[in-house]
Order: sequence, then structure tokens, then C-alpha cells
Amino acid sequence: MSMLRKAILIPALALALLAQSAYAQKAKPVLVVSVSGVKNLFDDVEYLAGAAGASEYANLMKLMAGPYTAGIDKTKPWGAVVKSDGDEFMPVVFVPVKKLQDVFDALEPQIGKPTDAGDGVWEITDPAPVFVKEHEGFAFLANEAKYLKKLPKDPIALLDGLDKQYDIAARAYLSNVSQEHKDWAIDQMKDQNRRALERQKRDKGEDDPEYQLAVRLSETQIQRLSDLINDGETVTVGWSTDGMAKKTFFEFSMSAAEGTPTAKRIAL
Repeated sequence: MSMLRKAILIPALALALLAQSAYAQKAKPVLVVSVSGVKNLFDDVEYLAGAAGASEYANLMKLMAGPYTAGIDKTKPWGAVVKSDGDEFMPVVFVPVKKLQDVFDALEPQIGKPTDAGDGVWEITDPAPVFVKEHEGFAFLANEAKYLKKLPKDPIALLDGLDKQYDIAARAYLSNVSQEHKDWAIDQMKDQNRRALERQKRDKGEDDPEYQLAVRLSETQIQRLSDLINDGETVTVGWSTDGMAKKTFFEFSMSAAEGTPTAKRIAL
């Protein structure tokens, strides 16, 4: 496995393991995903296509996407929030809508006709069971109807300002993960790294310079990721395009508890 690939896969694995194992005493956000809105995404595509000299493809995409965005409020952001109450995860997606029925009508060839599940909830069974409820100008979607019983009046507030900073972004709340499950995630990450090194050792031999370098680099990387998991408060990734300024950018940021090794490393 190349150094670049490992540098990408190991942090991704750590975050994925935390998302699977994060628990809190009461419902707290573990992960938030933000999309600034359909209109902004269309504008991004138009700018990028124009910069590449292929403006006609942007117009074609808008034309093709039109029927699938019927009923959606294209000016408002949408997103997803995963919370944990200590027993289970509660993933909920919310999409701004003008009229939910228009969305159902536009997507009927793909999802079929939703059935009334009661209490304002609709069930979609194809291609997988999804429950939908319209509330305060948003369609909330979840894989279980019980997650739609208590919905926020302003779900945009759950995005924690990400929708204003980026076109697409995600934030993991590491501080909402119990120490027990942080330890579990670190152990899993170490195990995956050990297996990867064992495969490389079998393929190249223990004396191979690339293998020896991989061992040294992975030790440092695992330690820093362990520190991040233990010390970190939030990890944020975001992408945006500014057509007026003619630029596009990707950002990665993190915060950590004061005085910890990770906080000191960030401050350097």
C-alpha cells in the first residue's frame, strides 16, 4: 500500500470507526453534514464548467436535474445529523421543500407511491425503507419512523454555520464520544494498520526499505491519530467555490481540548 494511500485511508478509517461507535449519555450530535443549497450547487457547476470551457454541460445538467428538484426550495440549505442517545444512532436528513407532494410526484418513477404511516409520516419502500415527514418547510427523512417524532423548528441551526462557510461540509464531534468507545476505535485502527503492514511485509520482505519506512511512518501517524481521537473536540472538512472571486477551495480544520498534545500541535 502506498504512503499516500495510507495517509488518506487511516484517518478516514478512524473517523468511520468513531461514527460507528460513538455514544453519549443523552442525544448529542456525532456527525453533521451540510449542503448550502441546490441553487448554490448549480452555480458551482456553472462556474466550474465555464472555467473548463464546457458551459453547455452545466446547462444540460440543470435541465436534467430540473424534474428531480421539483418541489424543493433551492435557496435553502439542507443536511444530515447523526445523534446518539447512548443506545442507538438516530440519523436524520432534512431537505427544504415548498410542497412535499410535488417531490413525491417527481420521484414516483424511482420510488413508487409512498404509503401513509400515520402521524404525518410517509413510508417509501423502494429501493430501501425510508420514512418522510414534512415539518416547518422541511422534509425530514429517517430509516425509522420513531426518529421523526420530535423534530426541530429550525434544522438549519443544527448545521452549526457550516452552510454559510462552505457549499458542502461535514463536522465530526469527537468530544461527544465516550472514552470507552474512543479506546475501541483506536484499537481497531491499530489492528487495521498492523494487518496492512503484515501484508506489505509478506509482499516485500522485512528488509525492504519501503516496508521499513512504512513501519516508522505508521507508528507516528497512529500516535497522532490516537491523540486526535482522545484530545479532539471537532474535525471539520469543507469545500466551496466562489464564482465571483474565481476560486474554489477545500479546507480541513480541527479543535482540541486546551493543554492536550493535539492542541499544542495545532498551535505550532
